[in-house]
Amino acid sequence: MPTVETEIEKPAAQGAAMEITVSRQELVRELTATQSVVERKTTIPILSNFLIEADGDRLNITATDLDQAIRTSAEVKVKKPGSCTIPARKLYDYIKLLPEGDISIKLLENHWVQIRSGRSNTKMVGMARANYPQVPEFPAVTSTSIPAAALKTLIARTIFAISNEESRYTLNGALLVLKAESLAMVATDGHRLSFVEKPGETLEGISGEKRVLVPRKALQELQQLLANNPRILLMDEPFGALDAQTRAQMQSYLLQIWRQVDITILFVTHDLDEAIYLADRIVVLGPNPGRILEIIEVPVPRPRDASQFLSESFVATKRHLESLIHGHGQRAATDALPKFRHEHPDSDVQ
Repeated sequence: MPTVETEIEKPAAQGAAMEITVSRQELVRELTATQSVVERKTTIPILSNFLIEADGDRLNITATDLDQAIRTSAEVKVKKPGSCTIPARKLYDYIKLLPEGDISIKLLENHWVQIRSGRSNTKMVGMARANYPQVPEFPAVTSTSIPAAALKTLIARTIFAISNEESRYTLNGALLVLKAESLAMVATDGHRLSFVEKPGETLEGISGEKRVLVPRKALQELQQLLANNPRILLMDEPFGALDAQTRAQMQSYLLQIWRQVDITILFVTHDLDEAIYLADRIVVLGPNPGRILEIIEVPVPRPRDASQFLSESFVATKRHLESLIHGHGQRAATDALPKFRHEHPDSDVQ
């Protein structure tokens, strides 16, 4: 009798199972914030992994290089709570390639992790959770909130003065001074000194004066996290001078960038096909400055490709835009005719 072999997904050991569903956009944002801390060249292999912990309705992602650690959190649907470690760079690069939508992450036996999204299904092997270094808990009781803009200014104006000499340990960071109504930072390498103070900043939970020496590496990471990322990108006819093939390639690249970066793109174009292909929402402007004729939600689903140019929803949207634009143009010409006749009485325009 012939036998048939089938592959069966084996769950993780009892008590270690984990299964979650998370939005790709949420996951990419948290992985982007933590991946820079991960050690890429290390003699301790587990430091090149993320620690993933799921409990309640939260997913905690931890990365550390033993000098500093960062932990971020995202809202997820937790089917089975648990924890695992996953190779950081592989996970980050793979998640960025996936289309928008929900991602399912499931821990299998022998530290294998299954990742599913739409038709994509892959597995990565991690390492034992017990081998991951213990990261100190954030002291919520004695914590205080510092305005991001103020902290960014302090770091930018002092980090250059921090010493690079490893032997001068106390000069390898900046001194942060917290008071109830001000904060300051000072750094020196023994030759130059930078001192910045921000008065008028109310810090809750601070009485007297608190001082902490923040290492240069931690300040560099904070500076990167506090960097101003543009929330709106304006593009005015950027592909207008390109040939059809290059234009199509650039449109595809733009969609990839939009998927990977949390940003709103304001795209100005006269090409109806381009507008429908790229946009979630189209704002049709009239000839008068600032006049909006209509705002249209594009019904074409994502992800998009060239085959959708002939889809029913694409064609219907284009026809509606054409009738809207041509109809308004005819009305505008009709409205302008009496004025033209008045200004040019000798003209034979009817």
